[in-house]
Amino acid sequence: MPVSTDRGSQRRNTIIFIVVIVVLGGVLYFTGFLVDESMISIKSCQAKYNSIQRLVTSDLCPNSSQPCIAEPYISQHNAFVEAALCACRNIDQEGMADELEAKYGQRFQTDLTAQEICSGSELIKWSYA
Repeated sequence: MPVSTDRGSQRRNTIIFIVVIVVLGGVLYFTGFLVDESMISIKSCQAKYNSIQRLVTSDLCPNSSQPCIAEPYISQHNAFVEAALCACRNIDQEGMADELEAKYGQRFQTDLTAQEICSGSELIKWSYA
């Protein structure tokens, strides 16, 4: 009895399709984890943060010798503070004060001067959970 080649061909195509979907899904999944960093810039001052939840070891953890979870919004806030502190250290660069005021105002919906922002009481990092 002859074996149908259409059925064998259909099965092979189905297997190839499944393999392609699994490989593509894996690539997209791992690429998301490799490209999870974003950056905040205030002129030449830059700070990176994770856009997904991460396990980190940091002085901002409740126990600095043990890893803790860094939520993306906290990581982003802390990166902004880091970039702003850099901007304060370099406030004499052309346009730095204006950009610091603009970015800070955008983020916190306030209208502070660079001097007020850099006074120290405005730039506080948040602790991780």
